[in-house]
Amino acid sequence: MSAIASMQTSDSAARGISDLTVRAEQLVAGCTKQLSGHEAHREKLGACDNSFNCRHLGWSARRTVAAIITVFIGVLTYSTSSFATCIVPNMLTNGQMADATQVMTDLNALATCVNTAVTPVQTPPQGRLTLTSNTPVMTADATAQTTIYYTPYQGNQVPVAGVMYSFSQISYSLSTTAHVGGNLYDLFAYNASGSIALCTSPAWSSVTARSAGINMSNGIWTNQYSLTCTVSGGGSTTTVPANTATYLGTFYATANGQTGVAFQPSAAAGGTNTIVGLFNGYNRVPVWTMSRDNAINWTYATTTYRPTHNSSGNRVSYVDGLGVMNINVRATMLGEVPSGTYGAIGTVRDSTSATPTMQCNYGNGGAQTQFWVNCEDSFLPLIGFHYLQGMENRAAGAGTAVFYGSVYQSIVGRFEM
Repeated sequence: MSAIASMQTSDSAARGISDLTVRAEQLVAGCTKQLSGHEAHREKLGACDNSFNCRHLGWSARRTVAAIITVFIGVLTYSTSSFATCIVPNMLTNGQMADATQVMTDLNALATCVNTAVTPVQTPPQGRLTLTSNTPVMTADATAQTTIYYTPYQGNQVPVAGVMYSFSQISYSLSTTAHVGGNLYDLFAYNASGSIALCTSPAWSSVTARSAGINMSNGIWTNQYSLTCTVSGGGSTTTVPANTATYLGTFYATANGQTGVAFQPSAAAGGTNTIVGLFNGYNRVPVWTMSRDNAINWTYATTTYRPTHNSSGNRVSYVDGLGVMNINVRATMLGEVPSGTYGAIGTVRDSTSATPTMQCNYGNGGAQTQFWVNCEDSFLPLIGFHYLQGMENRAAGAGTAVFYGSVYQSIVGRFEM
């Protein structure tokens, strides 16, 4: 697991100031050479050396330097306007006769501005967390997994503490003692003696709140404070100073030392309680996941909403480590009611008793009839681990509503992972 470190220069202004300094030095050296045989010109030039320490320049040279300064200031202002405004003490215009001291003062001011005022924005991490080796975008269920992989996806670069590192696939082994079922944990990339490795944060304080904060540093999510991070295997920890570990994502421990992602598990009694237990901080892709109940049918004759088939397994669950995902969900059901009776279905978030915002009724006033019902809803971003619960009731009438399972029922959620 080797890594190659290389500094990335993301600021075009820094390159521009370097080019400008070289051009100025070349200009002075050139003017010295060209005028060396002409006394009249040498008198105007005065004492000139390669450090650009001269009192006067010839008319042509001064106009050229002024033009370079003017053009570069324009480029600097345009290219870095979202980060900082650089001000020079001597505003020179094209064609203006410039004193060398003024020019050098402007160059130094520009260099100071670029080096201290302009905030560099790093390239985001290019890999993805996955539960399937060398498969950045999972296409099959992977439950009860004990290893998480960070695999190249858009590229093989990851920024850590301001340095871009190349990486091949990195694996992280979960621990039955360090990663306890029912908790959330963050995954970070950090510099382990020159190589990139993964470590995990302490468990979140709840399924909706971190115990160890993260923040944005130069465009990258990092550990906000000094972090006690658990290394692969859970046998030891390492202390990572603030803003020196890059946040890659979050996982939910489905059991001690395990996590999992399920998309379309086989139908099960009471539903499959489908969990997408992995969240990527970067390079997320949309996923669809489904829960199905394999019962042939069941009945309900009460107007109070309850979980589908009175089971908490008729739900889909997901992780949102940053509170950025808009959620879509669809409940599908084949229902049957006697004359004058109506049934209803819907979905709620993080509840087994709430009334759905979208209530989809079925029934009529005639003879007993079967109805296909598709009920869609959406939910705003909410950080942490959440579930979307299927709900049902007998909406109206005195009869008993019949609900069909197996191939006639599903709860489908659309997330990003």
